[in-house]
Amino acid sequence: MPKTKENIPQMQYAYQLWGQNTFSRKEIYQRMVRKFGTQATVSFSTLNRWISQYNKLPEGEILQDWPYQWIWLENYGIPWEEGSLAEELHREYMLRSKSEPTGRHMKWLWRKWHLEGQGYRPRELPNTNDTTFFWDQIIKSVQKRVEQEKFDSVAKTLNWKLSQSPNPSDQNNSEYSMGFEK
Repeated sequence: MPKTKENIPQMQYAYQLWGQNTFSRKEIYQRMVRKFGTQATVSFSTLNRWISQYNKLPEGEILQDWPYQWIWLENYGIPWEEGSLAEELHREYMLRSKSEPTGRHMKWLWRKWHLEGQGYRPRELPNTNDTTFFWDQIIKSVQKRVEQEKFDSVAKTLNWKLSQSPNPSDQNNSEYSMGFEK
């Protein structure tokens, strides 16, 4: 069995940056130094080793953590027949959260919508304070589910050592948060 990793916050942050699929290794390292400090940041060779491990993750897992793309609906577990709904949800997510969702975000948003959308389409909801509150609650719930699922999957695959099981309701828990900046 491979040795467990103990520098979880840095591994999570590096994974988050790598998962955006827009940063070079050097840029990831520079951002890590800014976040964790020169003395505390792991070496560049350690980062390279981590990225090699990330590259070995299953393709389906990697695609879920990249920015959402309609062509990958099937990989997110969303049937093609739901493509137009997925696009509406994508627009609402970007409008309400001011950020680009990953495939994993869209998977959970689609699931949550089917549980709580009451048969409506996003465009059919009135523009009221109640609707804003509804979307805020949906997006918070989706973000918690995304972080928990990603943490569980990546931590298990990469053999991260955990001192305790992360609590999804504790967003300040560094072992739970994947290091995403809002």
